[in-house]
Parts: sequence; structure tokens; C-alpha cells
Amino acid sequence: MKIMILERFAYSPMGTFGDVFTIDDDNNTRAIGVRRWYSIERQWLNNQSNISCIPEGEYVCRLINHPRRGKVWEVMDVPNRTEIYIHVMNTQLDSLGCIGLGKTIGGIYPPQDPTKLWWAVQQSKKAIKEFHDYMGTDTEFRLIIRQYKPMEA
Repeated sequence: MKIMILERFAYSPMGTFGDVFTIDDDNNTRAIGVRRWYSIERQWLNNQSNISCIPEGEYVCRLINHPRRGKVWEVMDVPNRTEIYIHVMNTQLDSLGCIGLGKTIGGIYPPQDPTKLWWAVQQSKKAIKEFHDYMGTDTEFRLIIRQYKPMEA
């Protein structure tokens, strides 16, 4: 089973941002990983449904066919939460507690709040396509979510 590491590096009122690494074994170290994408989630609000990112931890993700979004990855067994998906999004305003991927980080004026510049991931459709291509025919992977910690020398 493939392993992805989502390392959160910024917690802010504009969202939680991270790097998503792919790794080749169970060692779970950044040294063998390759950063592929940036992530965006809601800010941390004690794991409250629809308004918070999910807790750090290990999860299995499964490919499902969502009635509205098509093929998406569902993060399984999140404590006290359901319907957590990895899908196209730019800002935390696009999320009800899900995870979005992007190729770059920047700012946008989202339709939900066009007068305010929001921190965002960009090129999300491209990132999600790359993610699906990387997964190939696999229908499950392990997701490890953790906070960034500088590597020791």
C-alpha cells in the first residue's frame, strides 16, 4: 500500500497548509520522500464537523465514486467525523473539513469573499489529476498527518 505524508507547516485563520510527500517504504521519514503537492485544510477548531481540519494521525484513504465530485479519495475512520475527502479546492472556504491539493501556494480573491485576499493553494485541478495518476490502479493508501518538525543534523 502506498504511503503519503501530509506535513502541516502553517496553522492560521486562513487555513492549515502542508506539504504532501510520497514515500517508498514504512520508514516515514522526509529523507526518502518527494514533495509532490501542497495541501490546504480548514483551520484547527477541535475537530468540529464541517469547520475544522482533522486530527493528526494515521488514516486509510479509499477511492470512491462521489455522486457530485466523481472519483475522490475518502479519509476513513476520522474520530467523530465522516465524509472527509481529498478533492479540488483553493481556499478553506471551499471545504467542509476536507483536504485540498495544489501545485503552488499563493493568494486569491475567492467568489465567497471577493473583497479579501485569501491564502490558497493554486493549480488544484492539476494537482488532483497528478495525484490520481500517481495512484494508478491503487484504490487505497495510507495517509500520515503530522506537524512539521525540523530534521536534526
